[in-house]
Amino acid sequence: MSSNRTLLATLLLIGSHGCRGTGDRGTSTDVDTATSTVTDTSRQTDTATDVATTTDSDADTSTKTEQAETPLLTLQPAPGASNDRDADRINLILVGIGYSNQDQFDQVLRRDLALNGAPVHVAASLDQVHFGAFAVEPLKGNLGRFNLWVYPEQWTGDPSAFVSAARTGGTLDFGLGHVSYLFFVNPRNAAPQSFAYPSNNLPGEDLNKATLRFGTAVVTRYPDVIDGAFEVAHELGHSLFNLRDEYKRVSPELGDRYGHNLARTLDEAKALWGEVKGQVDPFYAIWKAARQQYGAWVDKPSPDCRRDEKAGRDICTWNADESDVRVGYFEGGGITTTGISYRPTFTSLMSNEDVRDQSWPQFPVVFGAANRRVMESVLELFSGE
Repeated sequence: MSSNRTLLATLLLIGSHGCRGTGDRGTSTDVDTATSTVTDTSRQTDTATDVATTTDSDADTSTKTEQAETPLLTLQPAPGASNDRDADRINLILVGIGYSNQDQFDQVLRRDLALNGAPVHVAASLDQVHFGAFAVEPLKGNLGRFNLWVYPEQWTGDPSAFVSAARTGGTLDFGLGHVSYLFFVNPRNAAPQSFAYPSNNLPGEDLNKATLRFGTAVVTRYPDVIDGAFEVAHELGHSLFNLRDEYKRVSPELGDRYGHNLARTLDEAKALWGEVKGQVDPFYAIWKAARQQYGAWVDKPSPDCRRDEKAGRDICTWNADESDVRVGYFEGGGITTTGISYRPTFTSLMSNEDVRDQSWPQFPVVFGAANRRVMESVLELFSGE
């Protein structure tokens, strides 16, 4: 195993939602954090790609090593971005893996970043109404606090190899400050993978801009499938803000994975997000209205149901109602050694309880008031000027 793969194996993997509790609706990837196994849920086949232990051929390894040692190229502004290299901003560096060319990658970025702030309606798609990263609050309202850069070539190695080269070469992080890397993987030409290394801001501690370090995220995105566009915002929730209220897993071998907003006790939960108890993220109303506008809303009293023969009952899904995203104290969440934890909402854009065999709301493209408060506290550190 190369040093780059050793690094990848030892860093925390936080998986994406994939089909997000919608049965056979998924079109992006789902990462089982406990096993690092990547599954392409749109094809319903297990790729058995172990991110941490994949063995490359000698030829492939030499290619990756050669590229990792290549002098870093000049970054280009992302399509539609208004960058100011000298401004006080978060620098998000976007890297493509497996796309046919940079033009195809640029098209994916236009679609999935949604820098115009608007959702996209595609009637023939599964989700019908799609929110790219900067169509979701609070990212949408804080676009001016970001520079968005594109690496001008497709990368053929591991994401960790790219980050290692960028951070150990002659020019640290391309000479930029407060950098986060976001990789897009085309699963038709590269092994699918979606995960994130979280930022280092911790609950209960004062934010320190001087020591704040953003993580890295990887998303699997087909060039011709828009479903799952919200995954970009989800993974940024991990890599930029250390949001951890995802999953509900007991995993002694992985240890405790606490962060925002995941509490060890009810008292800690009250201390962390008690001030916003009972609140609903105002973006919920915008998300709901967009789905209703195009006839894509599935109301809780009239859910979509299907027969699950294995479970021996009907499995129903619906779009989350206000009670599902209202801040409270909900038992379970995250990856812990004991299974004892609390999260702030029943469901959210970050929250996934791995439910596949019982009725459950379709996960909303809403961070929730508690998570949004964490995100805004980080974003407010940057003036954008």
